[in-house]
Amino acid sequence: MQFSLFDTPDEESVPYQLPLNEADVRYFPNALSKNDADAFFERLKTELPWRQDTLRLFGKQVKIPRLQSWHGDPECTYTYSNLTLSPNPWTSSLASIKPGVKRYARPTTVQNLTVYSLTGIATGKIA
Repeated sequence: MQFSLFDTPDEESVPYQLPLNEADVRYFPNALSKNDADAFFERLKTELPWRQDTLRLFGKQVKIPRLQSWHGDPECTYTYSNLTLSPNPWTSSLASIKPGVKRYARPTTVQNLTVYSLTGIATGKIA
């Protein structure tokens, strides 16, 4: 299912509930100002240790069509599609916004999977 993150409600102070059947994802379009978000984007592009993993699809090894960087506390491994990621340490940039993310997030543990695709960086907490 494709939907746009840009078609969000007019109210700036409330999160936008993404229309996903099997997930509870809330998007906070105004968590950072545009200037702060742009500066953060530029820092992450150069600061994070990006990697491109492969997955087995239909018996063949295929490169994932994105770069990714998993960050969190040492015990926070993340597994999807039989791929287990061990967390990189928090970078100074990620650590600087961690308190702000905790304000929006319900859980007290915050990890971060940052994905760099052809269209840019998407970052979010996974609890």
